[in-house]
Amino acid sequence: MNTSDTKDQLVNQRYGGIIPLGRTADQRLRLQEYLDMQDETFNVMGAYINHKSKAYGTNISDHYTVIDMIAPYDGVPMFITFRSFDKGLGPISVADLLQMVTDIVAYAATKNVPIIYYPHELNMIETVSEGLELVNLIDEPNFGIAFNLHHELNAGQTTEQIVASWEAAKQSGKLWSVNLAGADDTSNFISFADNTLDMSPLLKLISEDYEGRIGFMNGKLSTAADYADNVAAWNTLSTTGQYKLCEEDLVDSLQAISPTSTPTVLPTSTPSSSPTSTPSMEPIQCTPRKIYPWDLGGLDTMNTSDTKDQLVNQRYGGIIPLGRTADQRLRLQEYLDMQDETFNVMGAYINHKSKAYGTNISDHYTVIDMIAPYDGVPMFITFRSFDKGLGPISVADLLQMVTDIVAYAATKNVPIIYYPHELNMIETVSEGLELVNLIDEPNFGIAFNLHHELNAGQTTEQIEASWEAAKQSGKLWSVNLAGADDTSNFISFADNTLDMSPLLKLISEDYEGRIGFMNGKLSTAADYADNVAAWNTLSTTGQYKLCEEDLVDSLQAMSPTSTPTVLPASTQSCGGETTPFEEAPCKRFAPWSTLSKHEKKIAKKTLNYKKSKWNCGSSKLEKKPWFDMNKTKRNALTQKFGFAEDGGQWDCWMNHYTSYKWEDMEEEGVACYWEALGWTKHMWDNGKKGPRSMHKDWDELSRSERAAAQVLCYTQSTWEEDKCLGDEGYTSPCT
Repeated sequence: MNTSDTKDQLVNQRYGGIIPLGRTADQRLRLQEYLDMQDETFNVMGAYINHKSKAYGTNISDHYTVIDMIAPYDGVPMFITFRSFDKGLGPISVADLLQMVTDIVAYAATKNVPIIYYPHELNMIETVSEGLELVNLIDEPNFGIAFNLHHELNAGQTTEQIVASWEAAKQSGKLWSVNLAGADDTSNFISFADNTLDMSPLLKLISEDYEGRIGFMNGKLSTAADYADNVAAWNTLSTTGQYKLCEEDLVDSLQAISPTSTPTVLPTSTPSSSPTSTPSMEPIQCTPRKIYPWDLGGLDTMNTSDTKDQLVNQRYGGIIPLGRTADQRLRLQEYLDMQDETFNVMGAYINHKSKAYGTNISDHYTVIDMIAPYDGVPMFITFRSFDKGLGPISVADLLQMVTDIVAYAATKNVPIIYYPHELNMIETVSEGLELVNLIDEPNFGIAFNLHHELNAGQTTEQIEASWEAAKQSGKLWSVNLAGADDTSNFISFADNTLDMSPLLKLISEDYEGRIGFMNGKLSTAADYADNVAAWNTLSTTGQYKLCEEDLVDSLQAMSPTSTPTVLPASTQSCGGETTPFEEAPCKRFAPWSTLSKHEKKIAKKTLNYKKSKWNCGSSKLEKKPWFDMNKTKRNALTQKFGFAEDGGQWDCWMNHYTSYKWEDMEEEGVACYWEALGWTKHMWDNGKKGPRSMHKDWDELSRSERAAAQVLCYTQSTWEEDKCLGDEGYTSPCT
């Protein structure tokens, strides 16, 4: 395949990137193309040269060429192996091997390129234990070893020998790469989809000792379906057993691959005189926009934890639970509680069947109360009467019920989204917009539902007109899609035959919120995998792309800027505080230039500050809680810079409680404010990557997020430390 198509397939199927070859000129051309197209969704894990000694002898010029190619891309290593089927008795000797590898490692050190030896059965070095001898003999800080499961097995290593080799490599600090494949009774080199090997001992080792990237030996795969089946099986294998391998534990690639003692030459990625051919690392990024199925289509028959695991593994964004019955509300609460950066509740849905419930809307109030603490989660409502207003409730009843629901939700800061539904009292966006405009409240908007618009007989022109009207009103807060063909408008994207480009154009130009998917006709995990794979292709390969990079905060997308100014419910559980826990230590926020000569001396000598660290808060000292500092430092801070002796000011204004354990924050009464920013105890205690709020600028935070940050003693300038003005320092909270 061409490299662009390869990237598209791998990204859509949620592989992390690729390991290109670098032996021939054609392979190096592909390597360069892959290097140039790296982005946050696709990385080059390393370049690989298998040196066939009978063909190349002791000529290692290609190795130098590849080192020069990858050097500008910080952290990309080169994998090397030397092939002689006579294990050293071919045209090169063991002495030749030692000299060649020594020369490659030395040259790579001048370029800050890590070299990783790749043991390979029937090669000169077959196993990790043999490779480690070479690594230790050469003993250079940029030279490490790769673990390759299939080559260890093919070389006859037992489980005990593999574990021992792993332990030795781990102890040496030289285990810089792990490469896996499936295995069965006939081959150690197959898809994970066909694997019968008990991987748990190896998963245990990886989960405990290795945080870098994982390669997969894919030589026996051939079709896109093979790759889809393989990654689906890997997702299950790596997340459902006793030992889990989670992406949240992945460290920076250079940190994972190269040692802390990497040679201190200037990295060629930032040379003082860069070559004019240094590649531009500014690719266009387009991660497929995630879609959110409803708690239907077989998902509702699974327990909520299994549903979440399946959807996260298949790269759905979350779910839309139902809230009509007591059992559905129980599932809703479980989904709300398990939200994290990988899984969100897009909204709760009540379909009010008027013949069954009349004008009783007590369940609506119950669901509003349930979702209110979860900032930005809306409620979808629709009212069902197959006689379009001629059933047991009238249009006047409908107006009164919706008005009451919207008014109650406003007191809780909950957005209400009307969900048009064919054969219901309101079938289309155009009809729903009349109701939204009539009630005219800032927390009331409209949903667009492609399949219901089509089922209600709307033409492309009518759909576009309704969309435009909703967009102009500022009330288009939700988009819900499904595949369609000649017989149904309610099918998987994998079976879709409808030209979606007009709708994709509208979404790409006008809508940056979450996208629901009507999944009622799906039933198996395979259905969901096929559907999301088709969506990834549909949404990223045509003229109009829907990229996750364009996704805005869900509340910002769903609710208006004029949301009622009651205190956000997500902070009410903390007592409603909106001011900092502690009075600001004003002297600490004064610019360096205003300190006296004596104060500067104390700051430098005792507290290890210098001008830049004082002005922009980057001192290591500020990563410590008050009572982890020695008495000399605490005395200097209290006597010279006005900090309270109890440490409260320091821990709030300088540390923001980030060094506390979760239970300690609970005792202080501040854990709930971190919860309002999206953190959970599990994320905090396990060092997981922070929630989306931690990557927002101050102005991008929702009102409740900003209020929580203020209680934790953040200001705009301390939240956005990367924008600190070096000479002026922070904007003081005391002015």
